Amino acid sequence: MYARFARGECTGTTVTGRSAREEREKALSLDDAVDRNVNLDNLVREALFQGLMDLSSVTRHVLLQLDESERYRAVGRIAAIIARLRTPRSKRERPWIAVAPSLEIEDWAIEPDEEIKAK
Repeated sequence: MYARFARGECTGTTVTGRSAREEREKALSLDDAVDRNVNLDNLVREALFQGLMDLSSVTRHVLLQLDESERYRAVGRIAAIIARLRTPRSKRERPWIAVAPSLEIEDWAIEPDEEIKAK
C-alpha cells in the first residue's frame, strides 16, 4: 500500500503523487494585490492632496471609490499608507507605552464590560 501511495496510485492522488485538490488549486498571484496597493496609495495621496486631514475622512473618501467587497480589507492598508506619508496628530496626546523590547503602542483606556463590573 505504501509503495502505491508513494507512486501516486492510491485513490485521491494523481500520478504525480499530489492530491486532486492540490491539482485544482490555482497558483497564487501577487499581481492583483500589488495593483490594489498601488491603487490605494494613489487614492490616499489624492485625498491628502484635496486637503482631507484626518484618518476617518481620508478612509471614507477612499472606501467610497472601492468595491464593497474590498472595503474591509482596505481599512488597515489605508491607515498604514497615511502613517507612511504623514505624521499623525491628535487634539489630545496619548502616551506611548513599551509592550515589548522593540514595540510601543499608543495607550487607550478601555471601558470595562458591564458583566465584569457586576461581579
